[in-house]
Amino acid sequence: MSALVFPYGVRFLEDGRLDIFPALEAEVFGRGKGGIRALFLIDSGASVSLLPSGDAGVLRIRMDGGKKTIVRGIGDSPFFGYAHTVR
Repeated sequence: MSALVFPYGVRFLEDGRLDIFPALEAEVFGRGKGGIRALFLIDSGASVSLLPSGDAGVLRIRMDGGKKTIVRGIGDSPFFGYAHTVR
């Protein structure tokens, strides 16, 4: 897989400062016509990315079609999710 480089997102704060954050704006195509534009916040230290279950429906990904896995992050409360490879 080739590497891609994207510029940081920029947000103007009320006190006049600029806030920058790692983001990617992309058009995601599903099985239907056309695509949707989305802004993804990139966690450069993460090995995988999580999406809310509602996004699976928009992207036409069957939740139970992936591998059931335990998800852990900061904190002590693990929960279950489904792992998918999205191209």
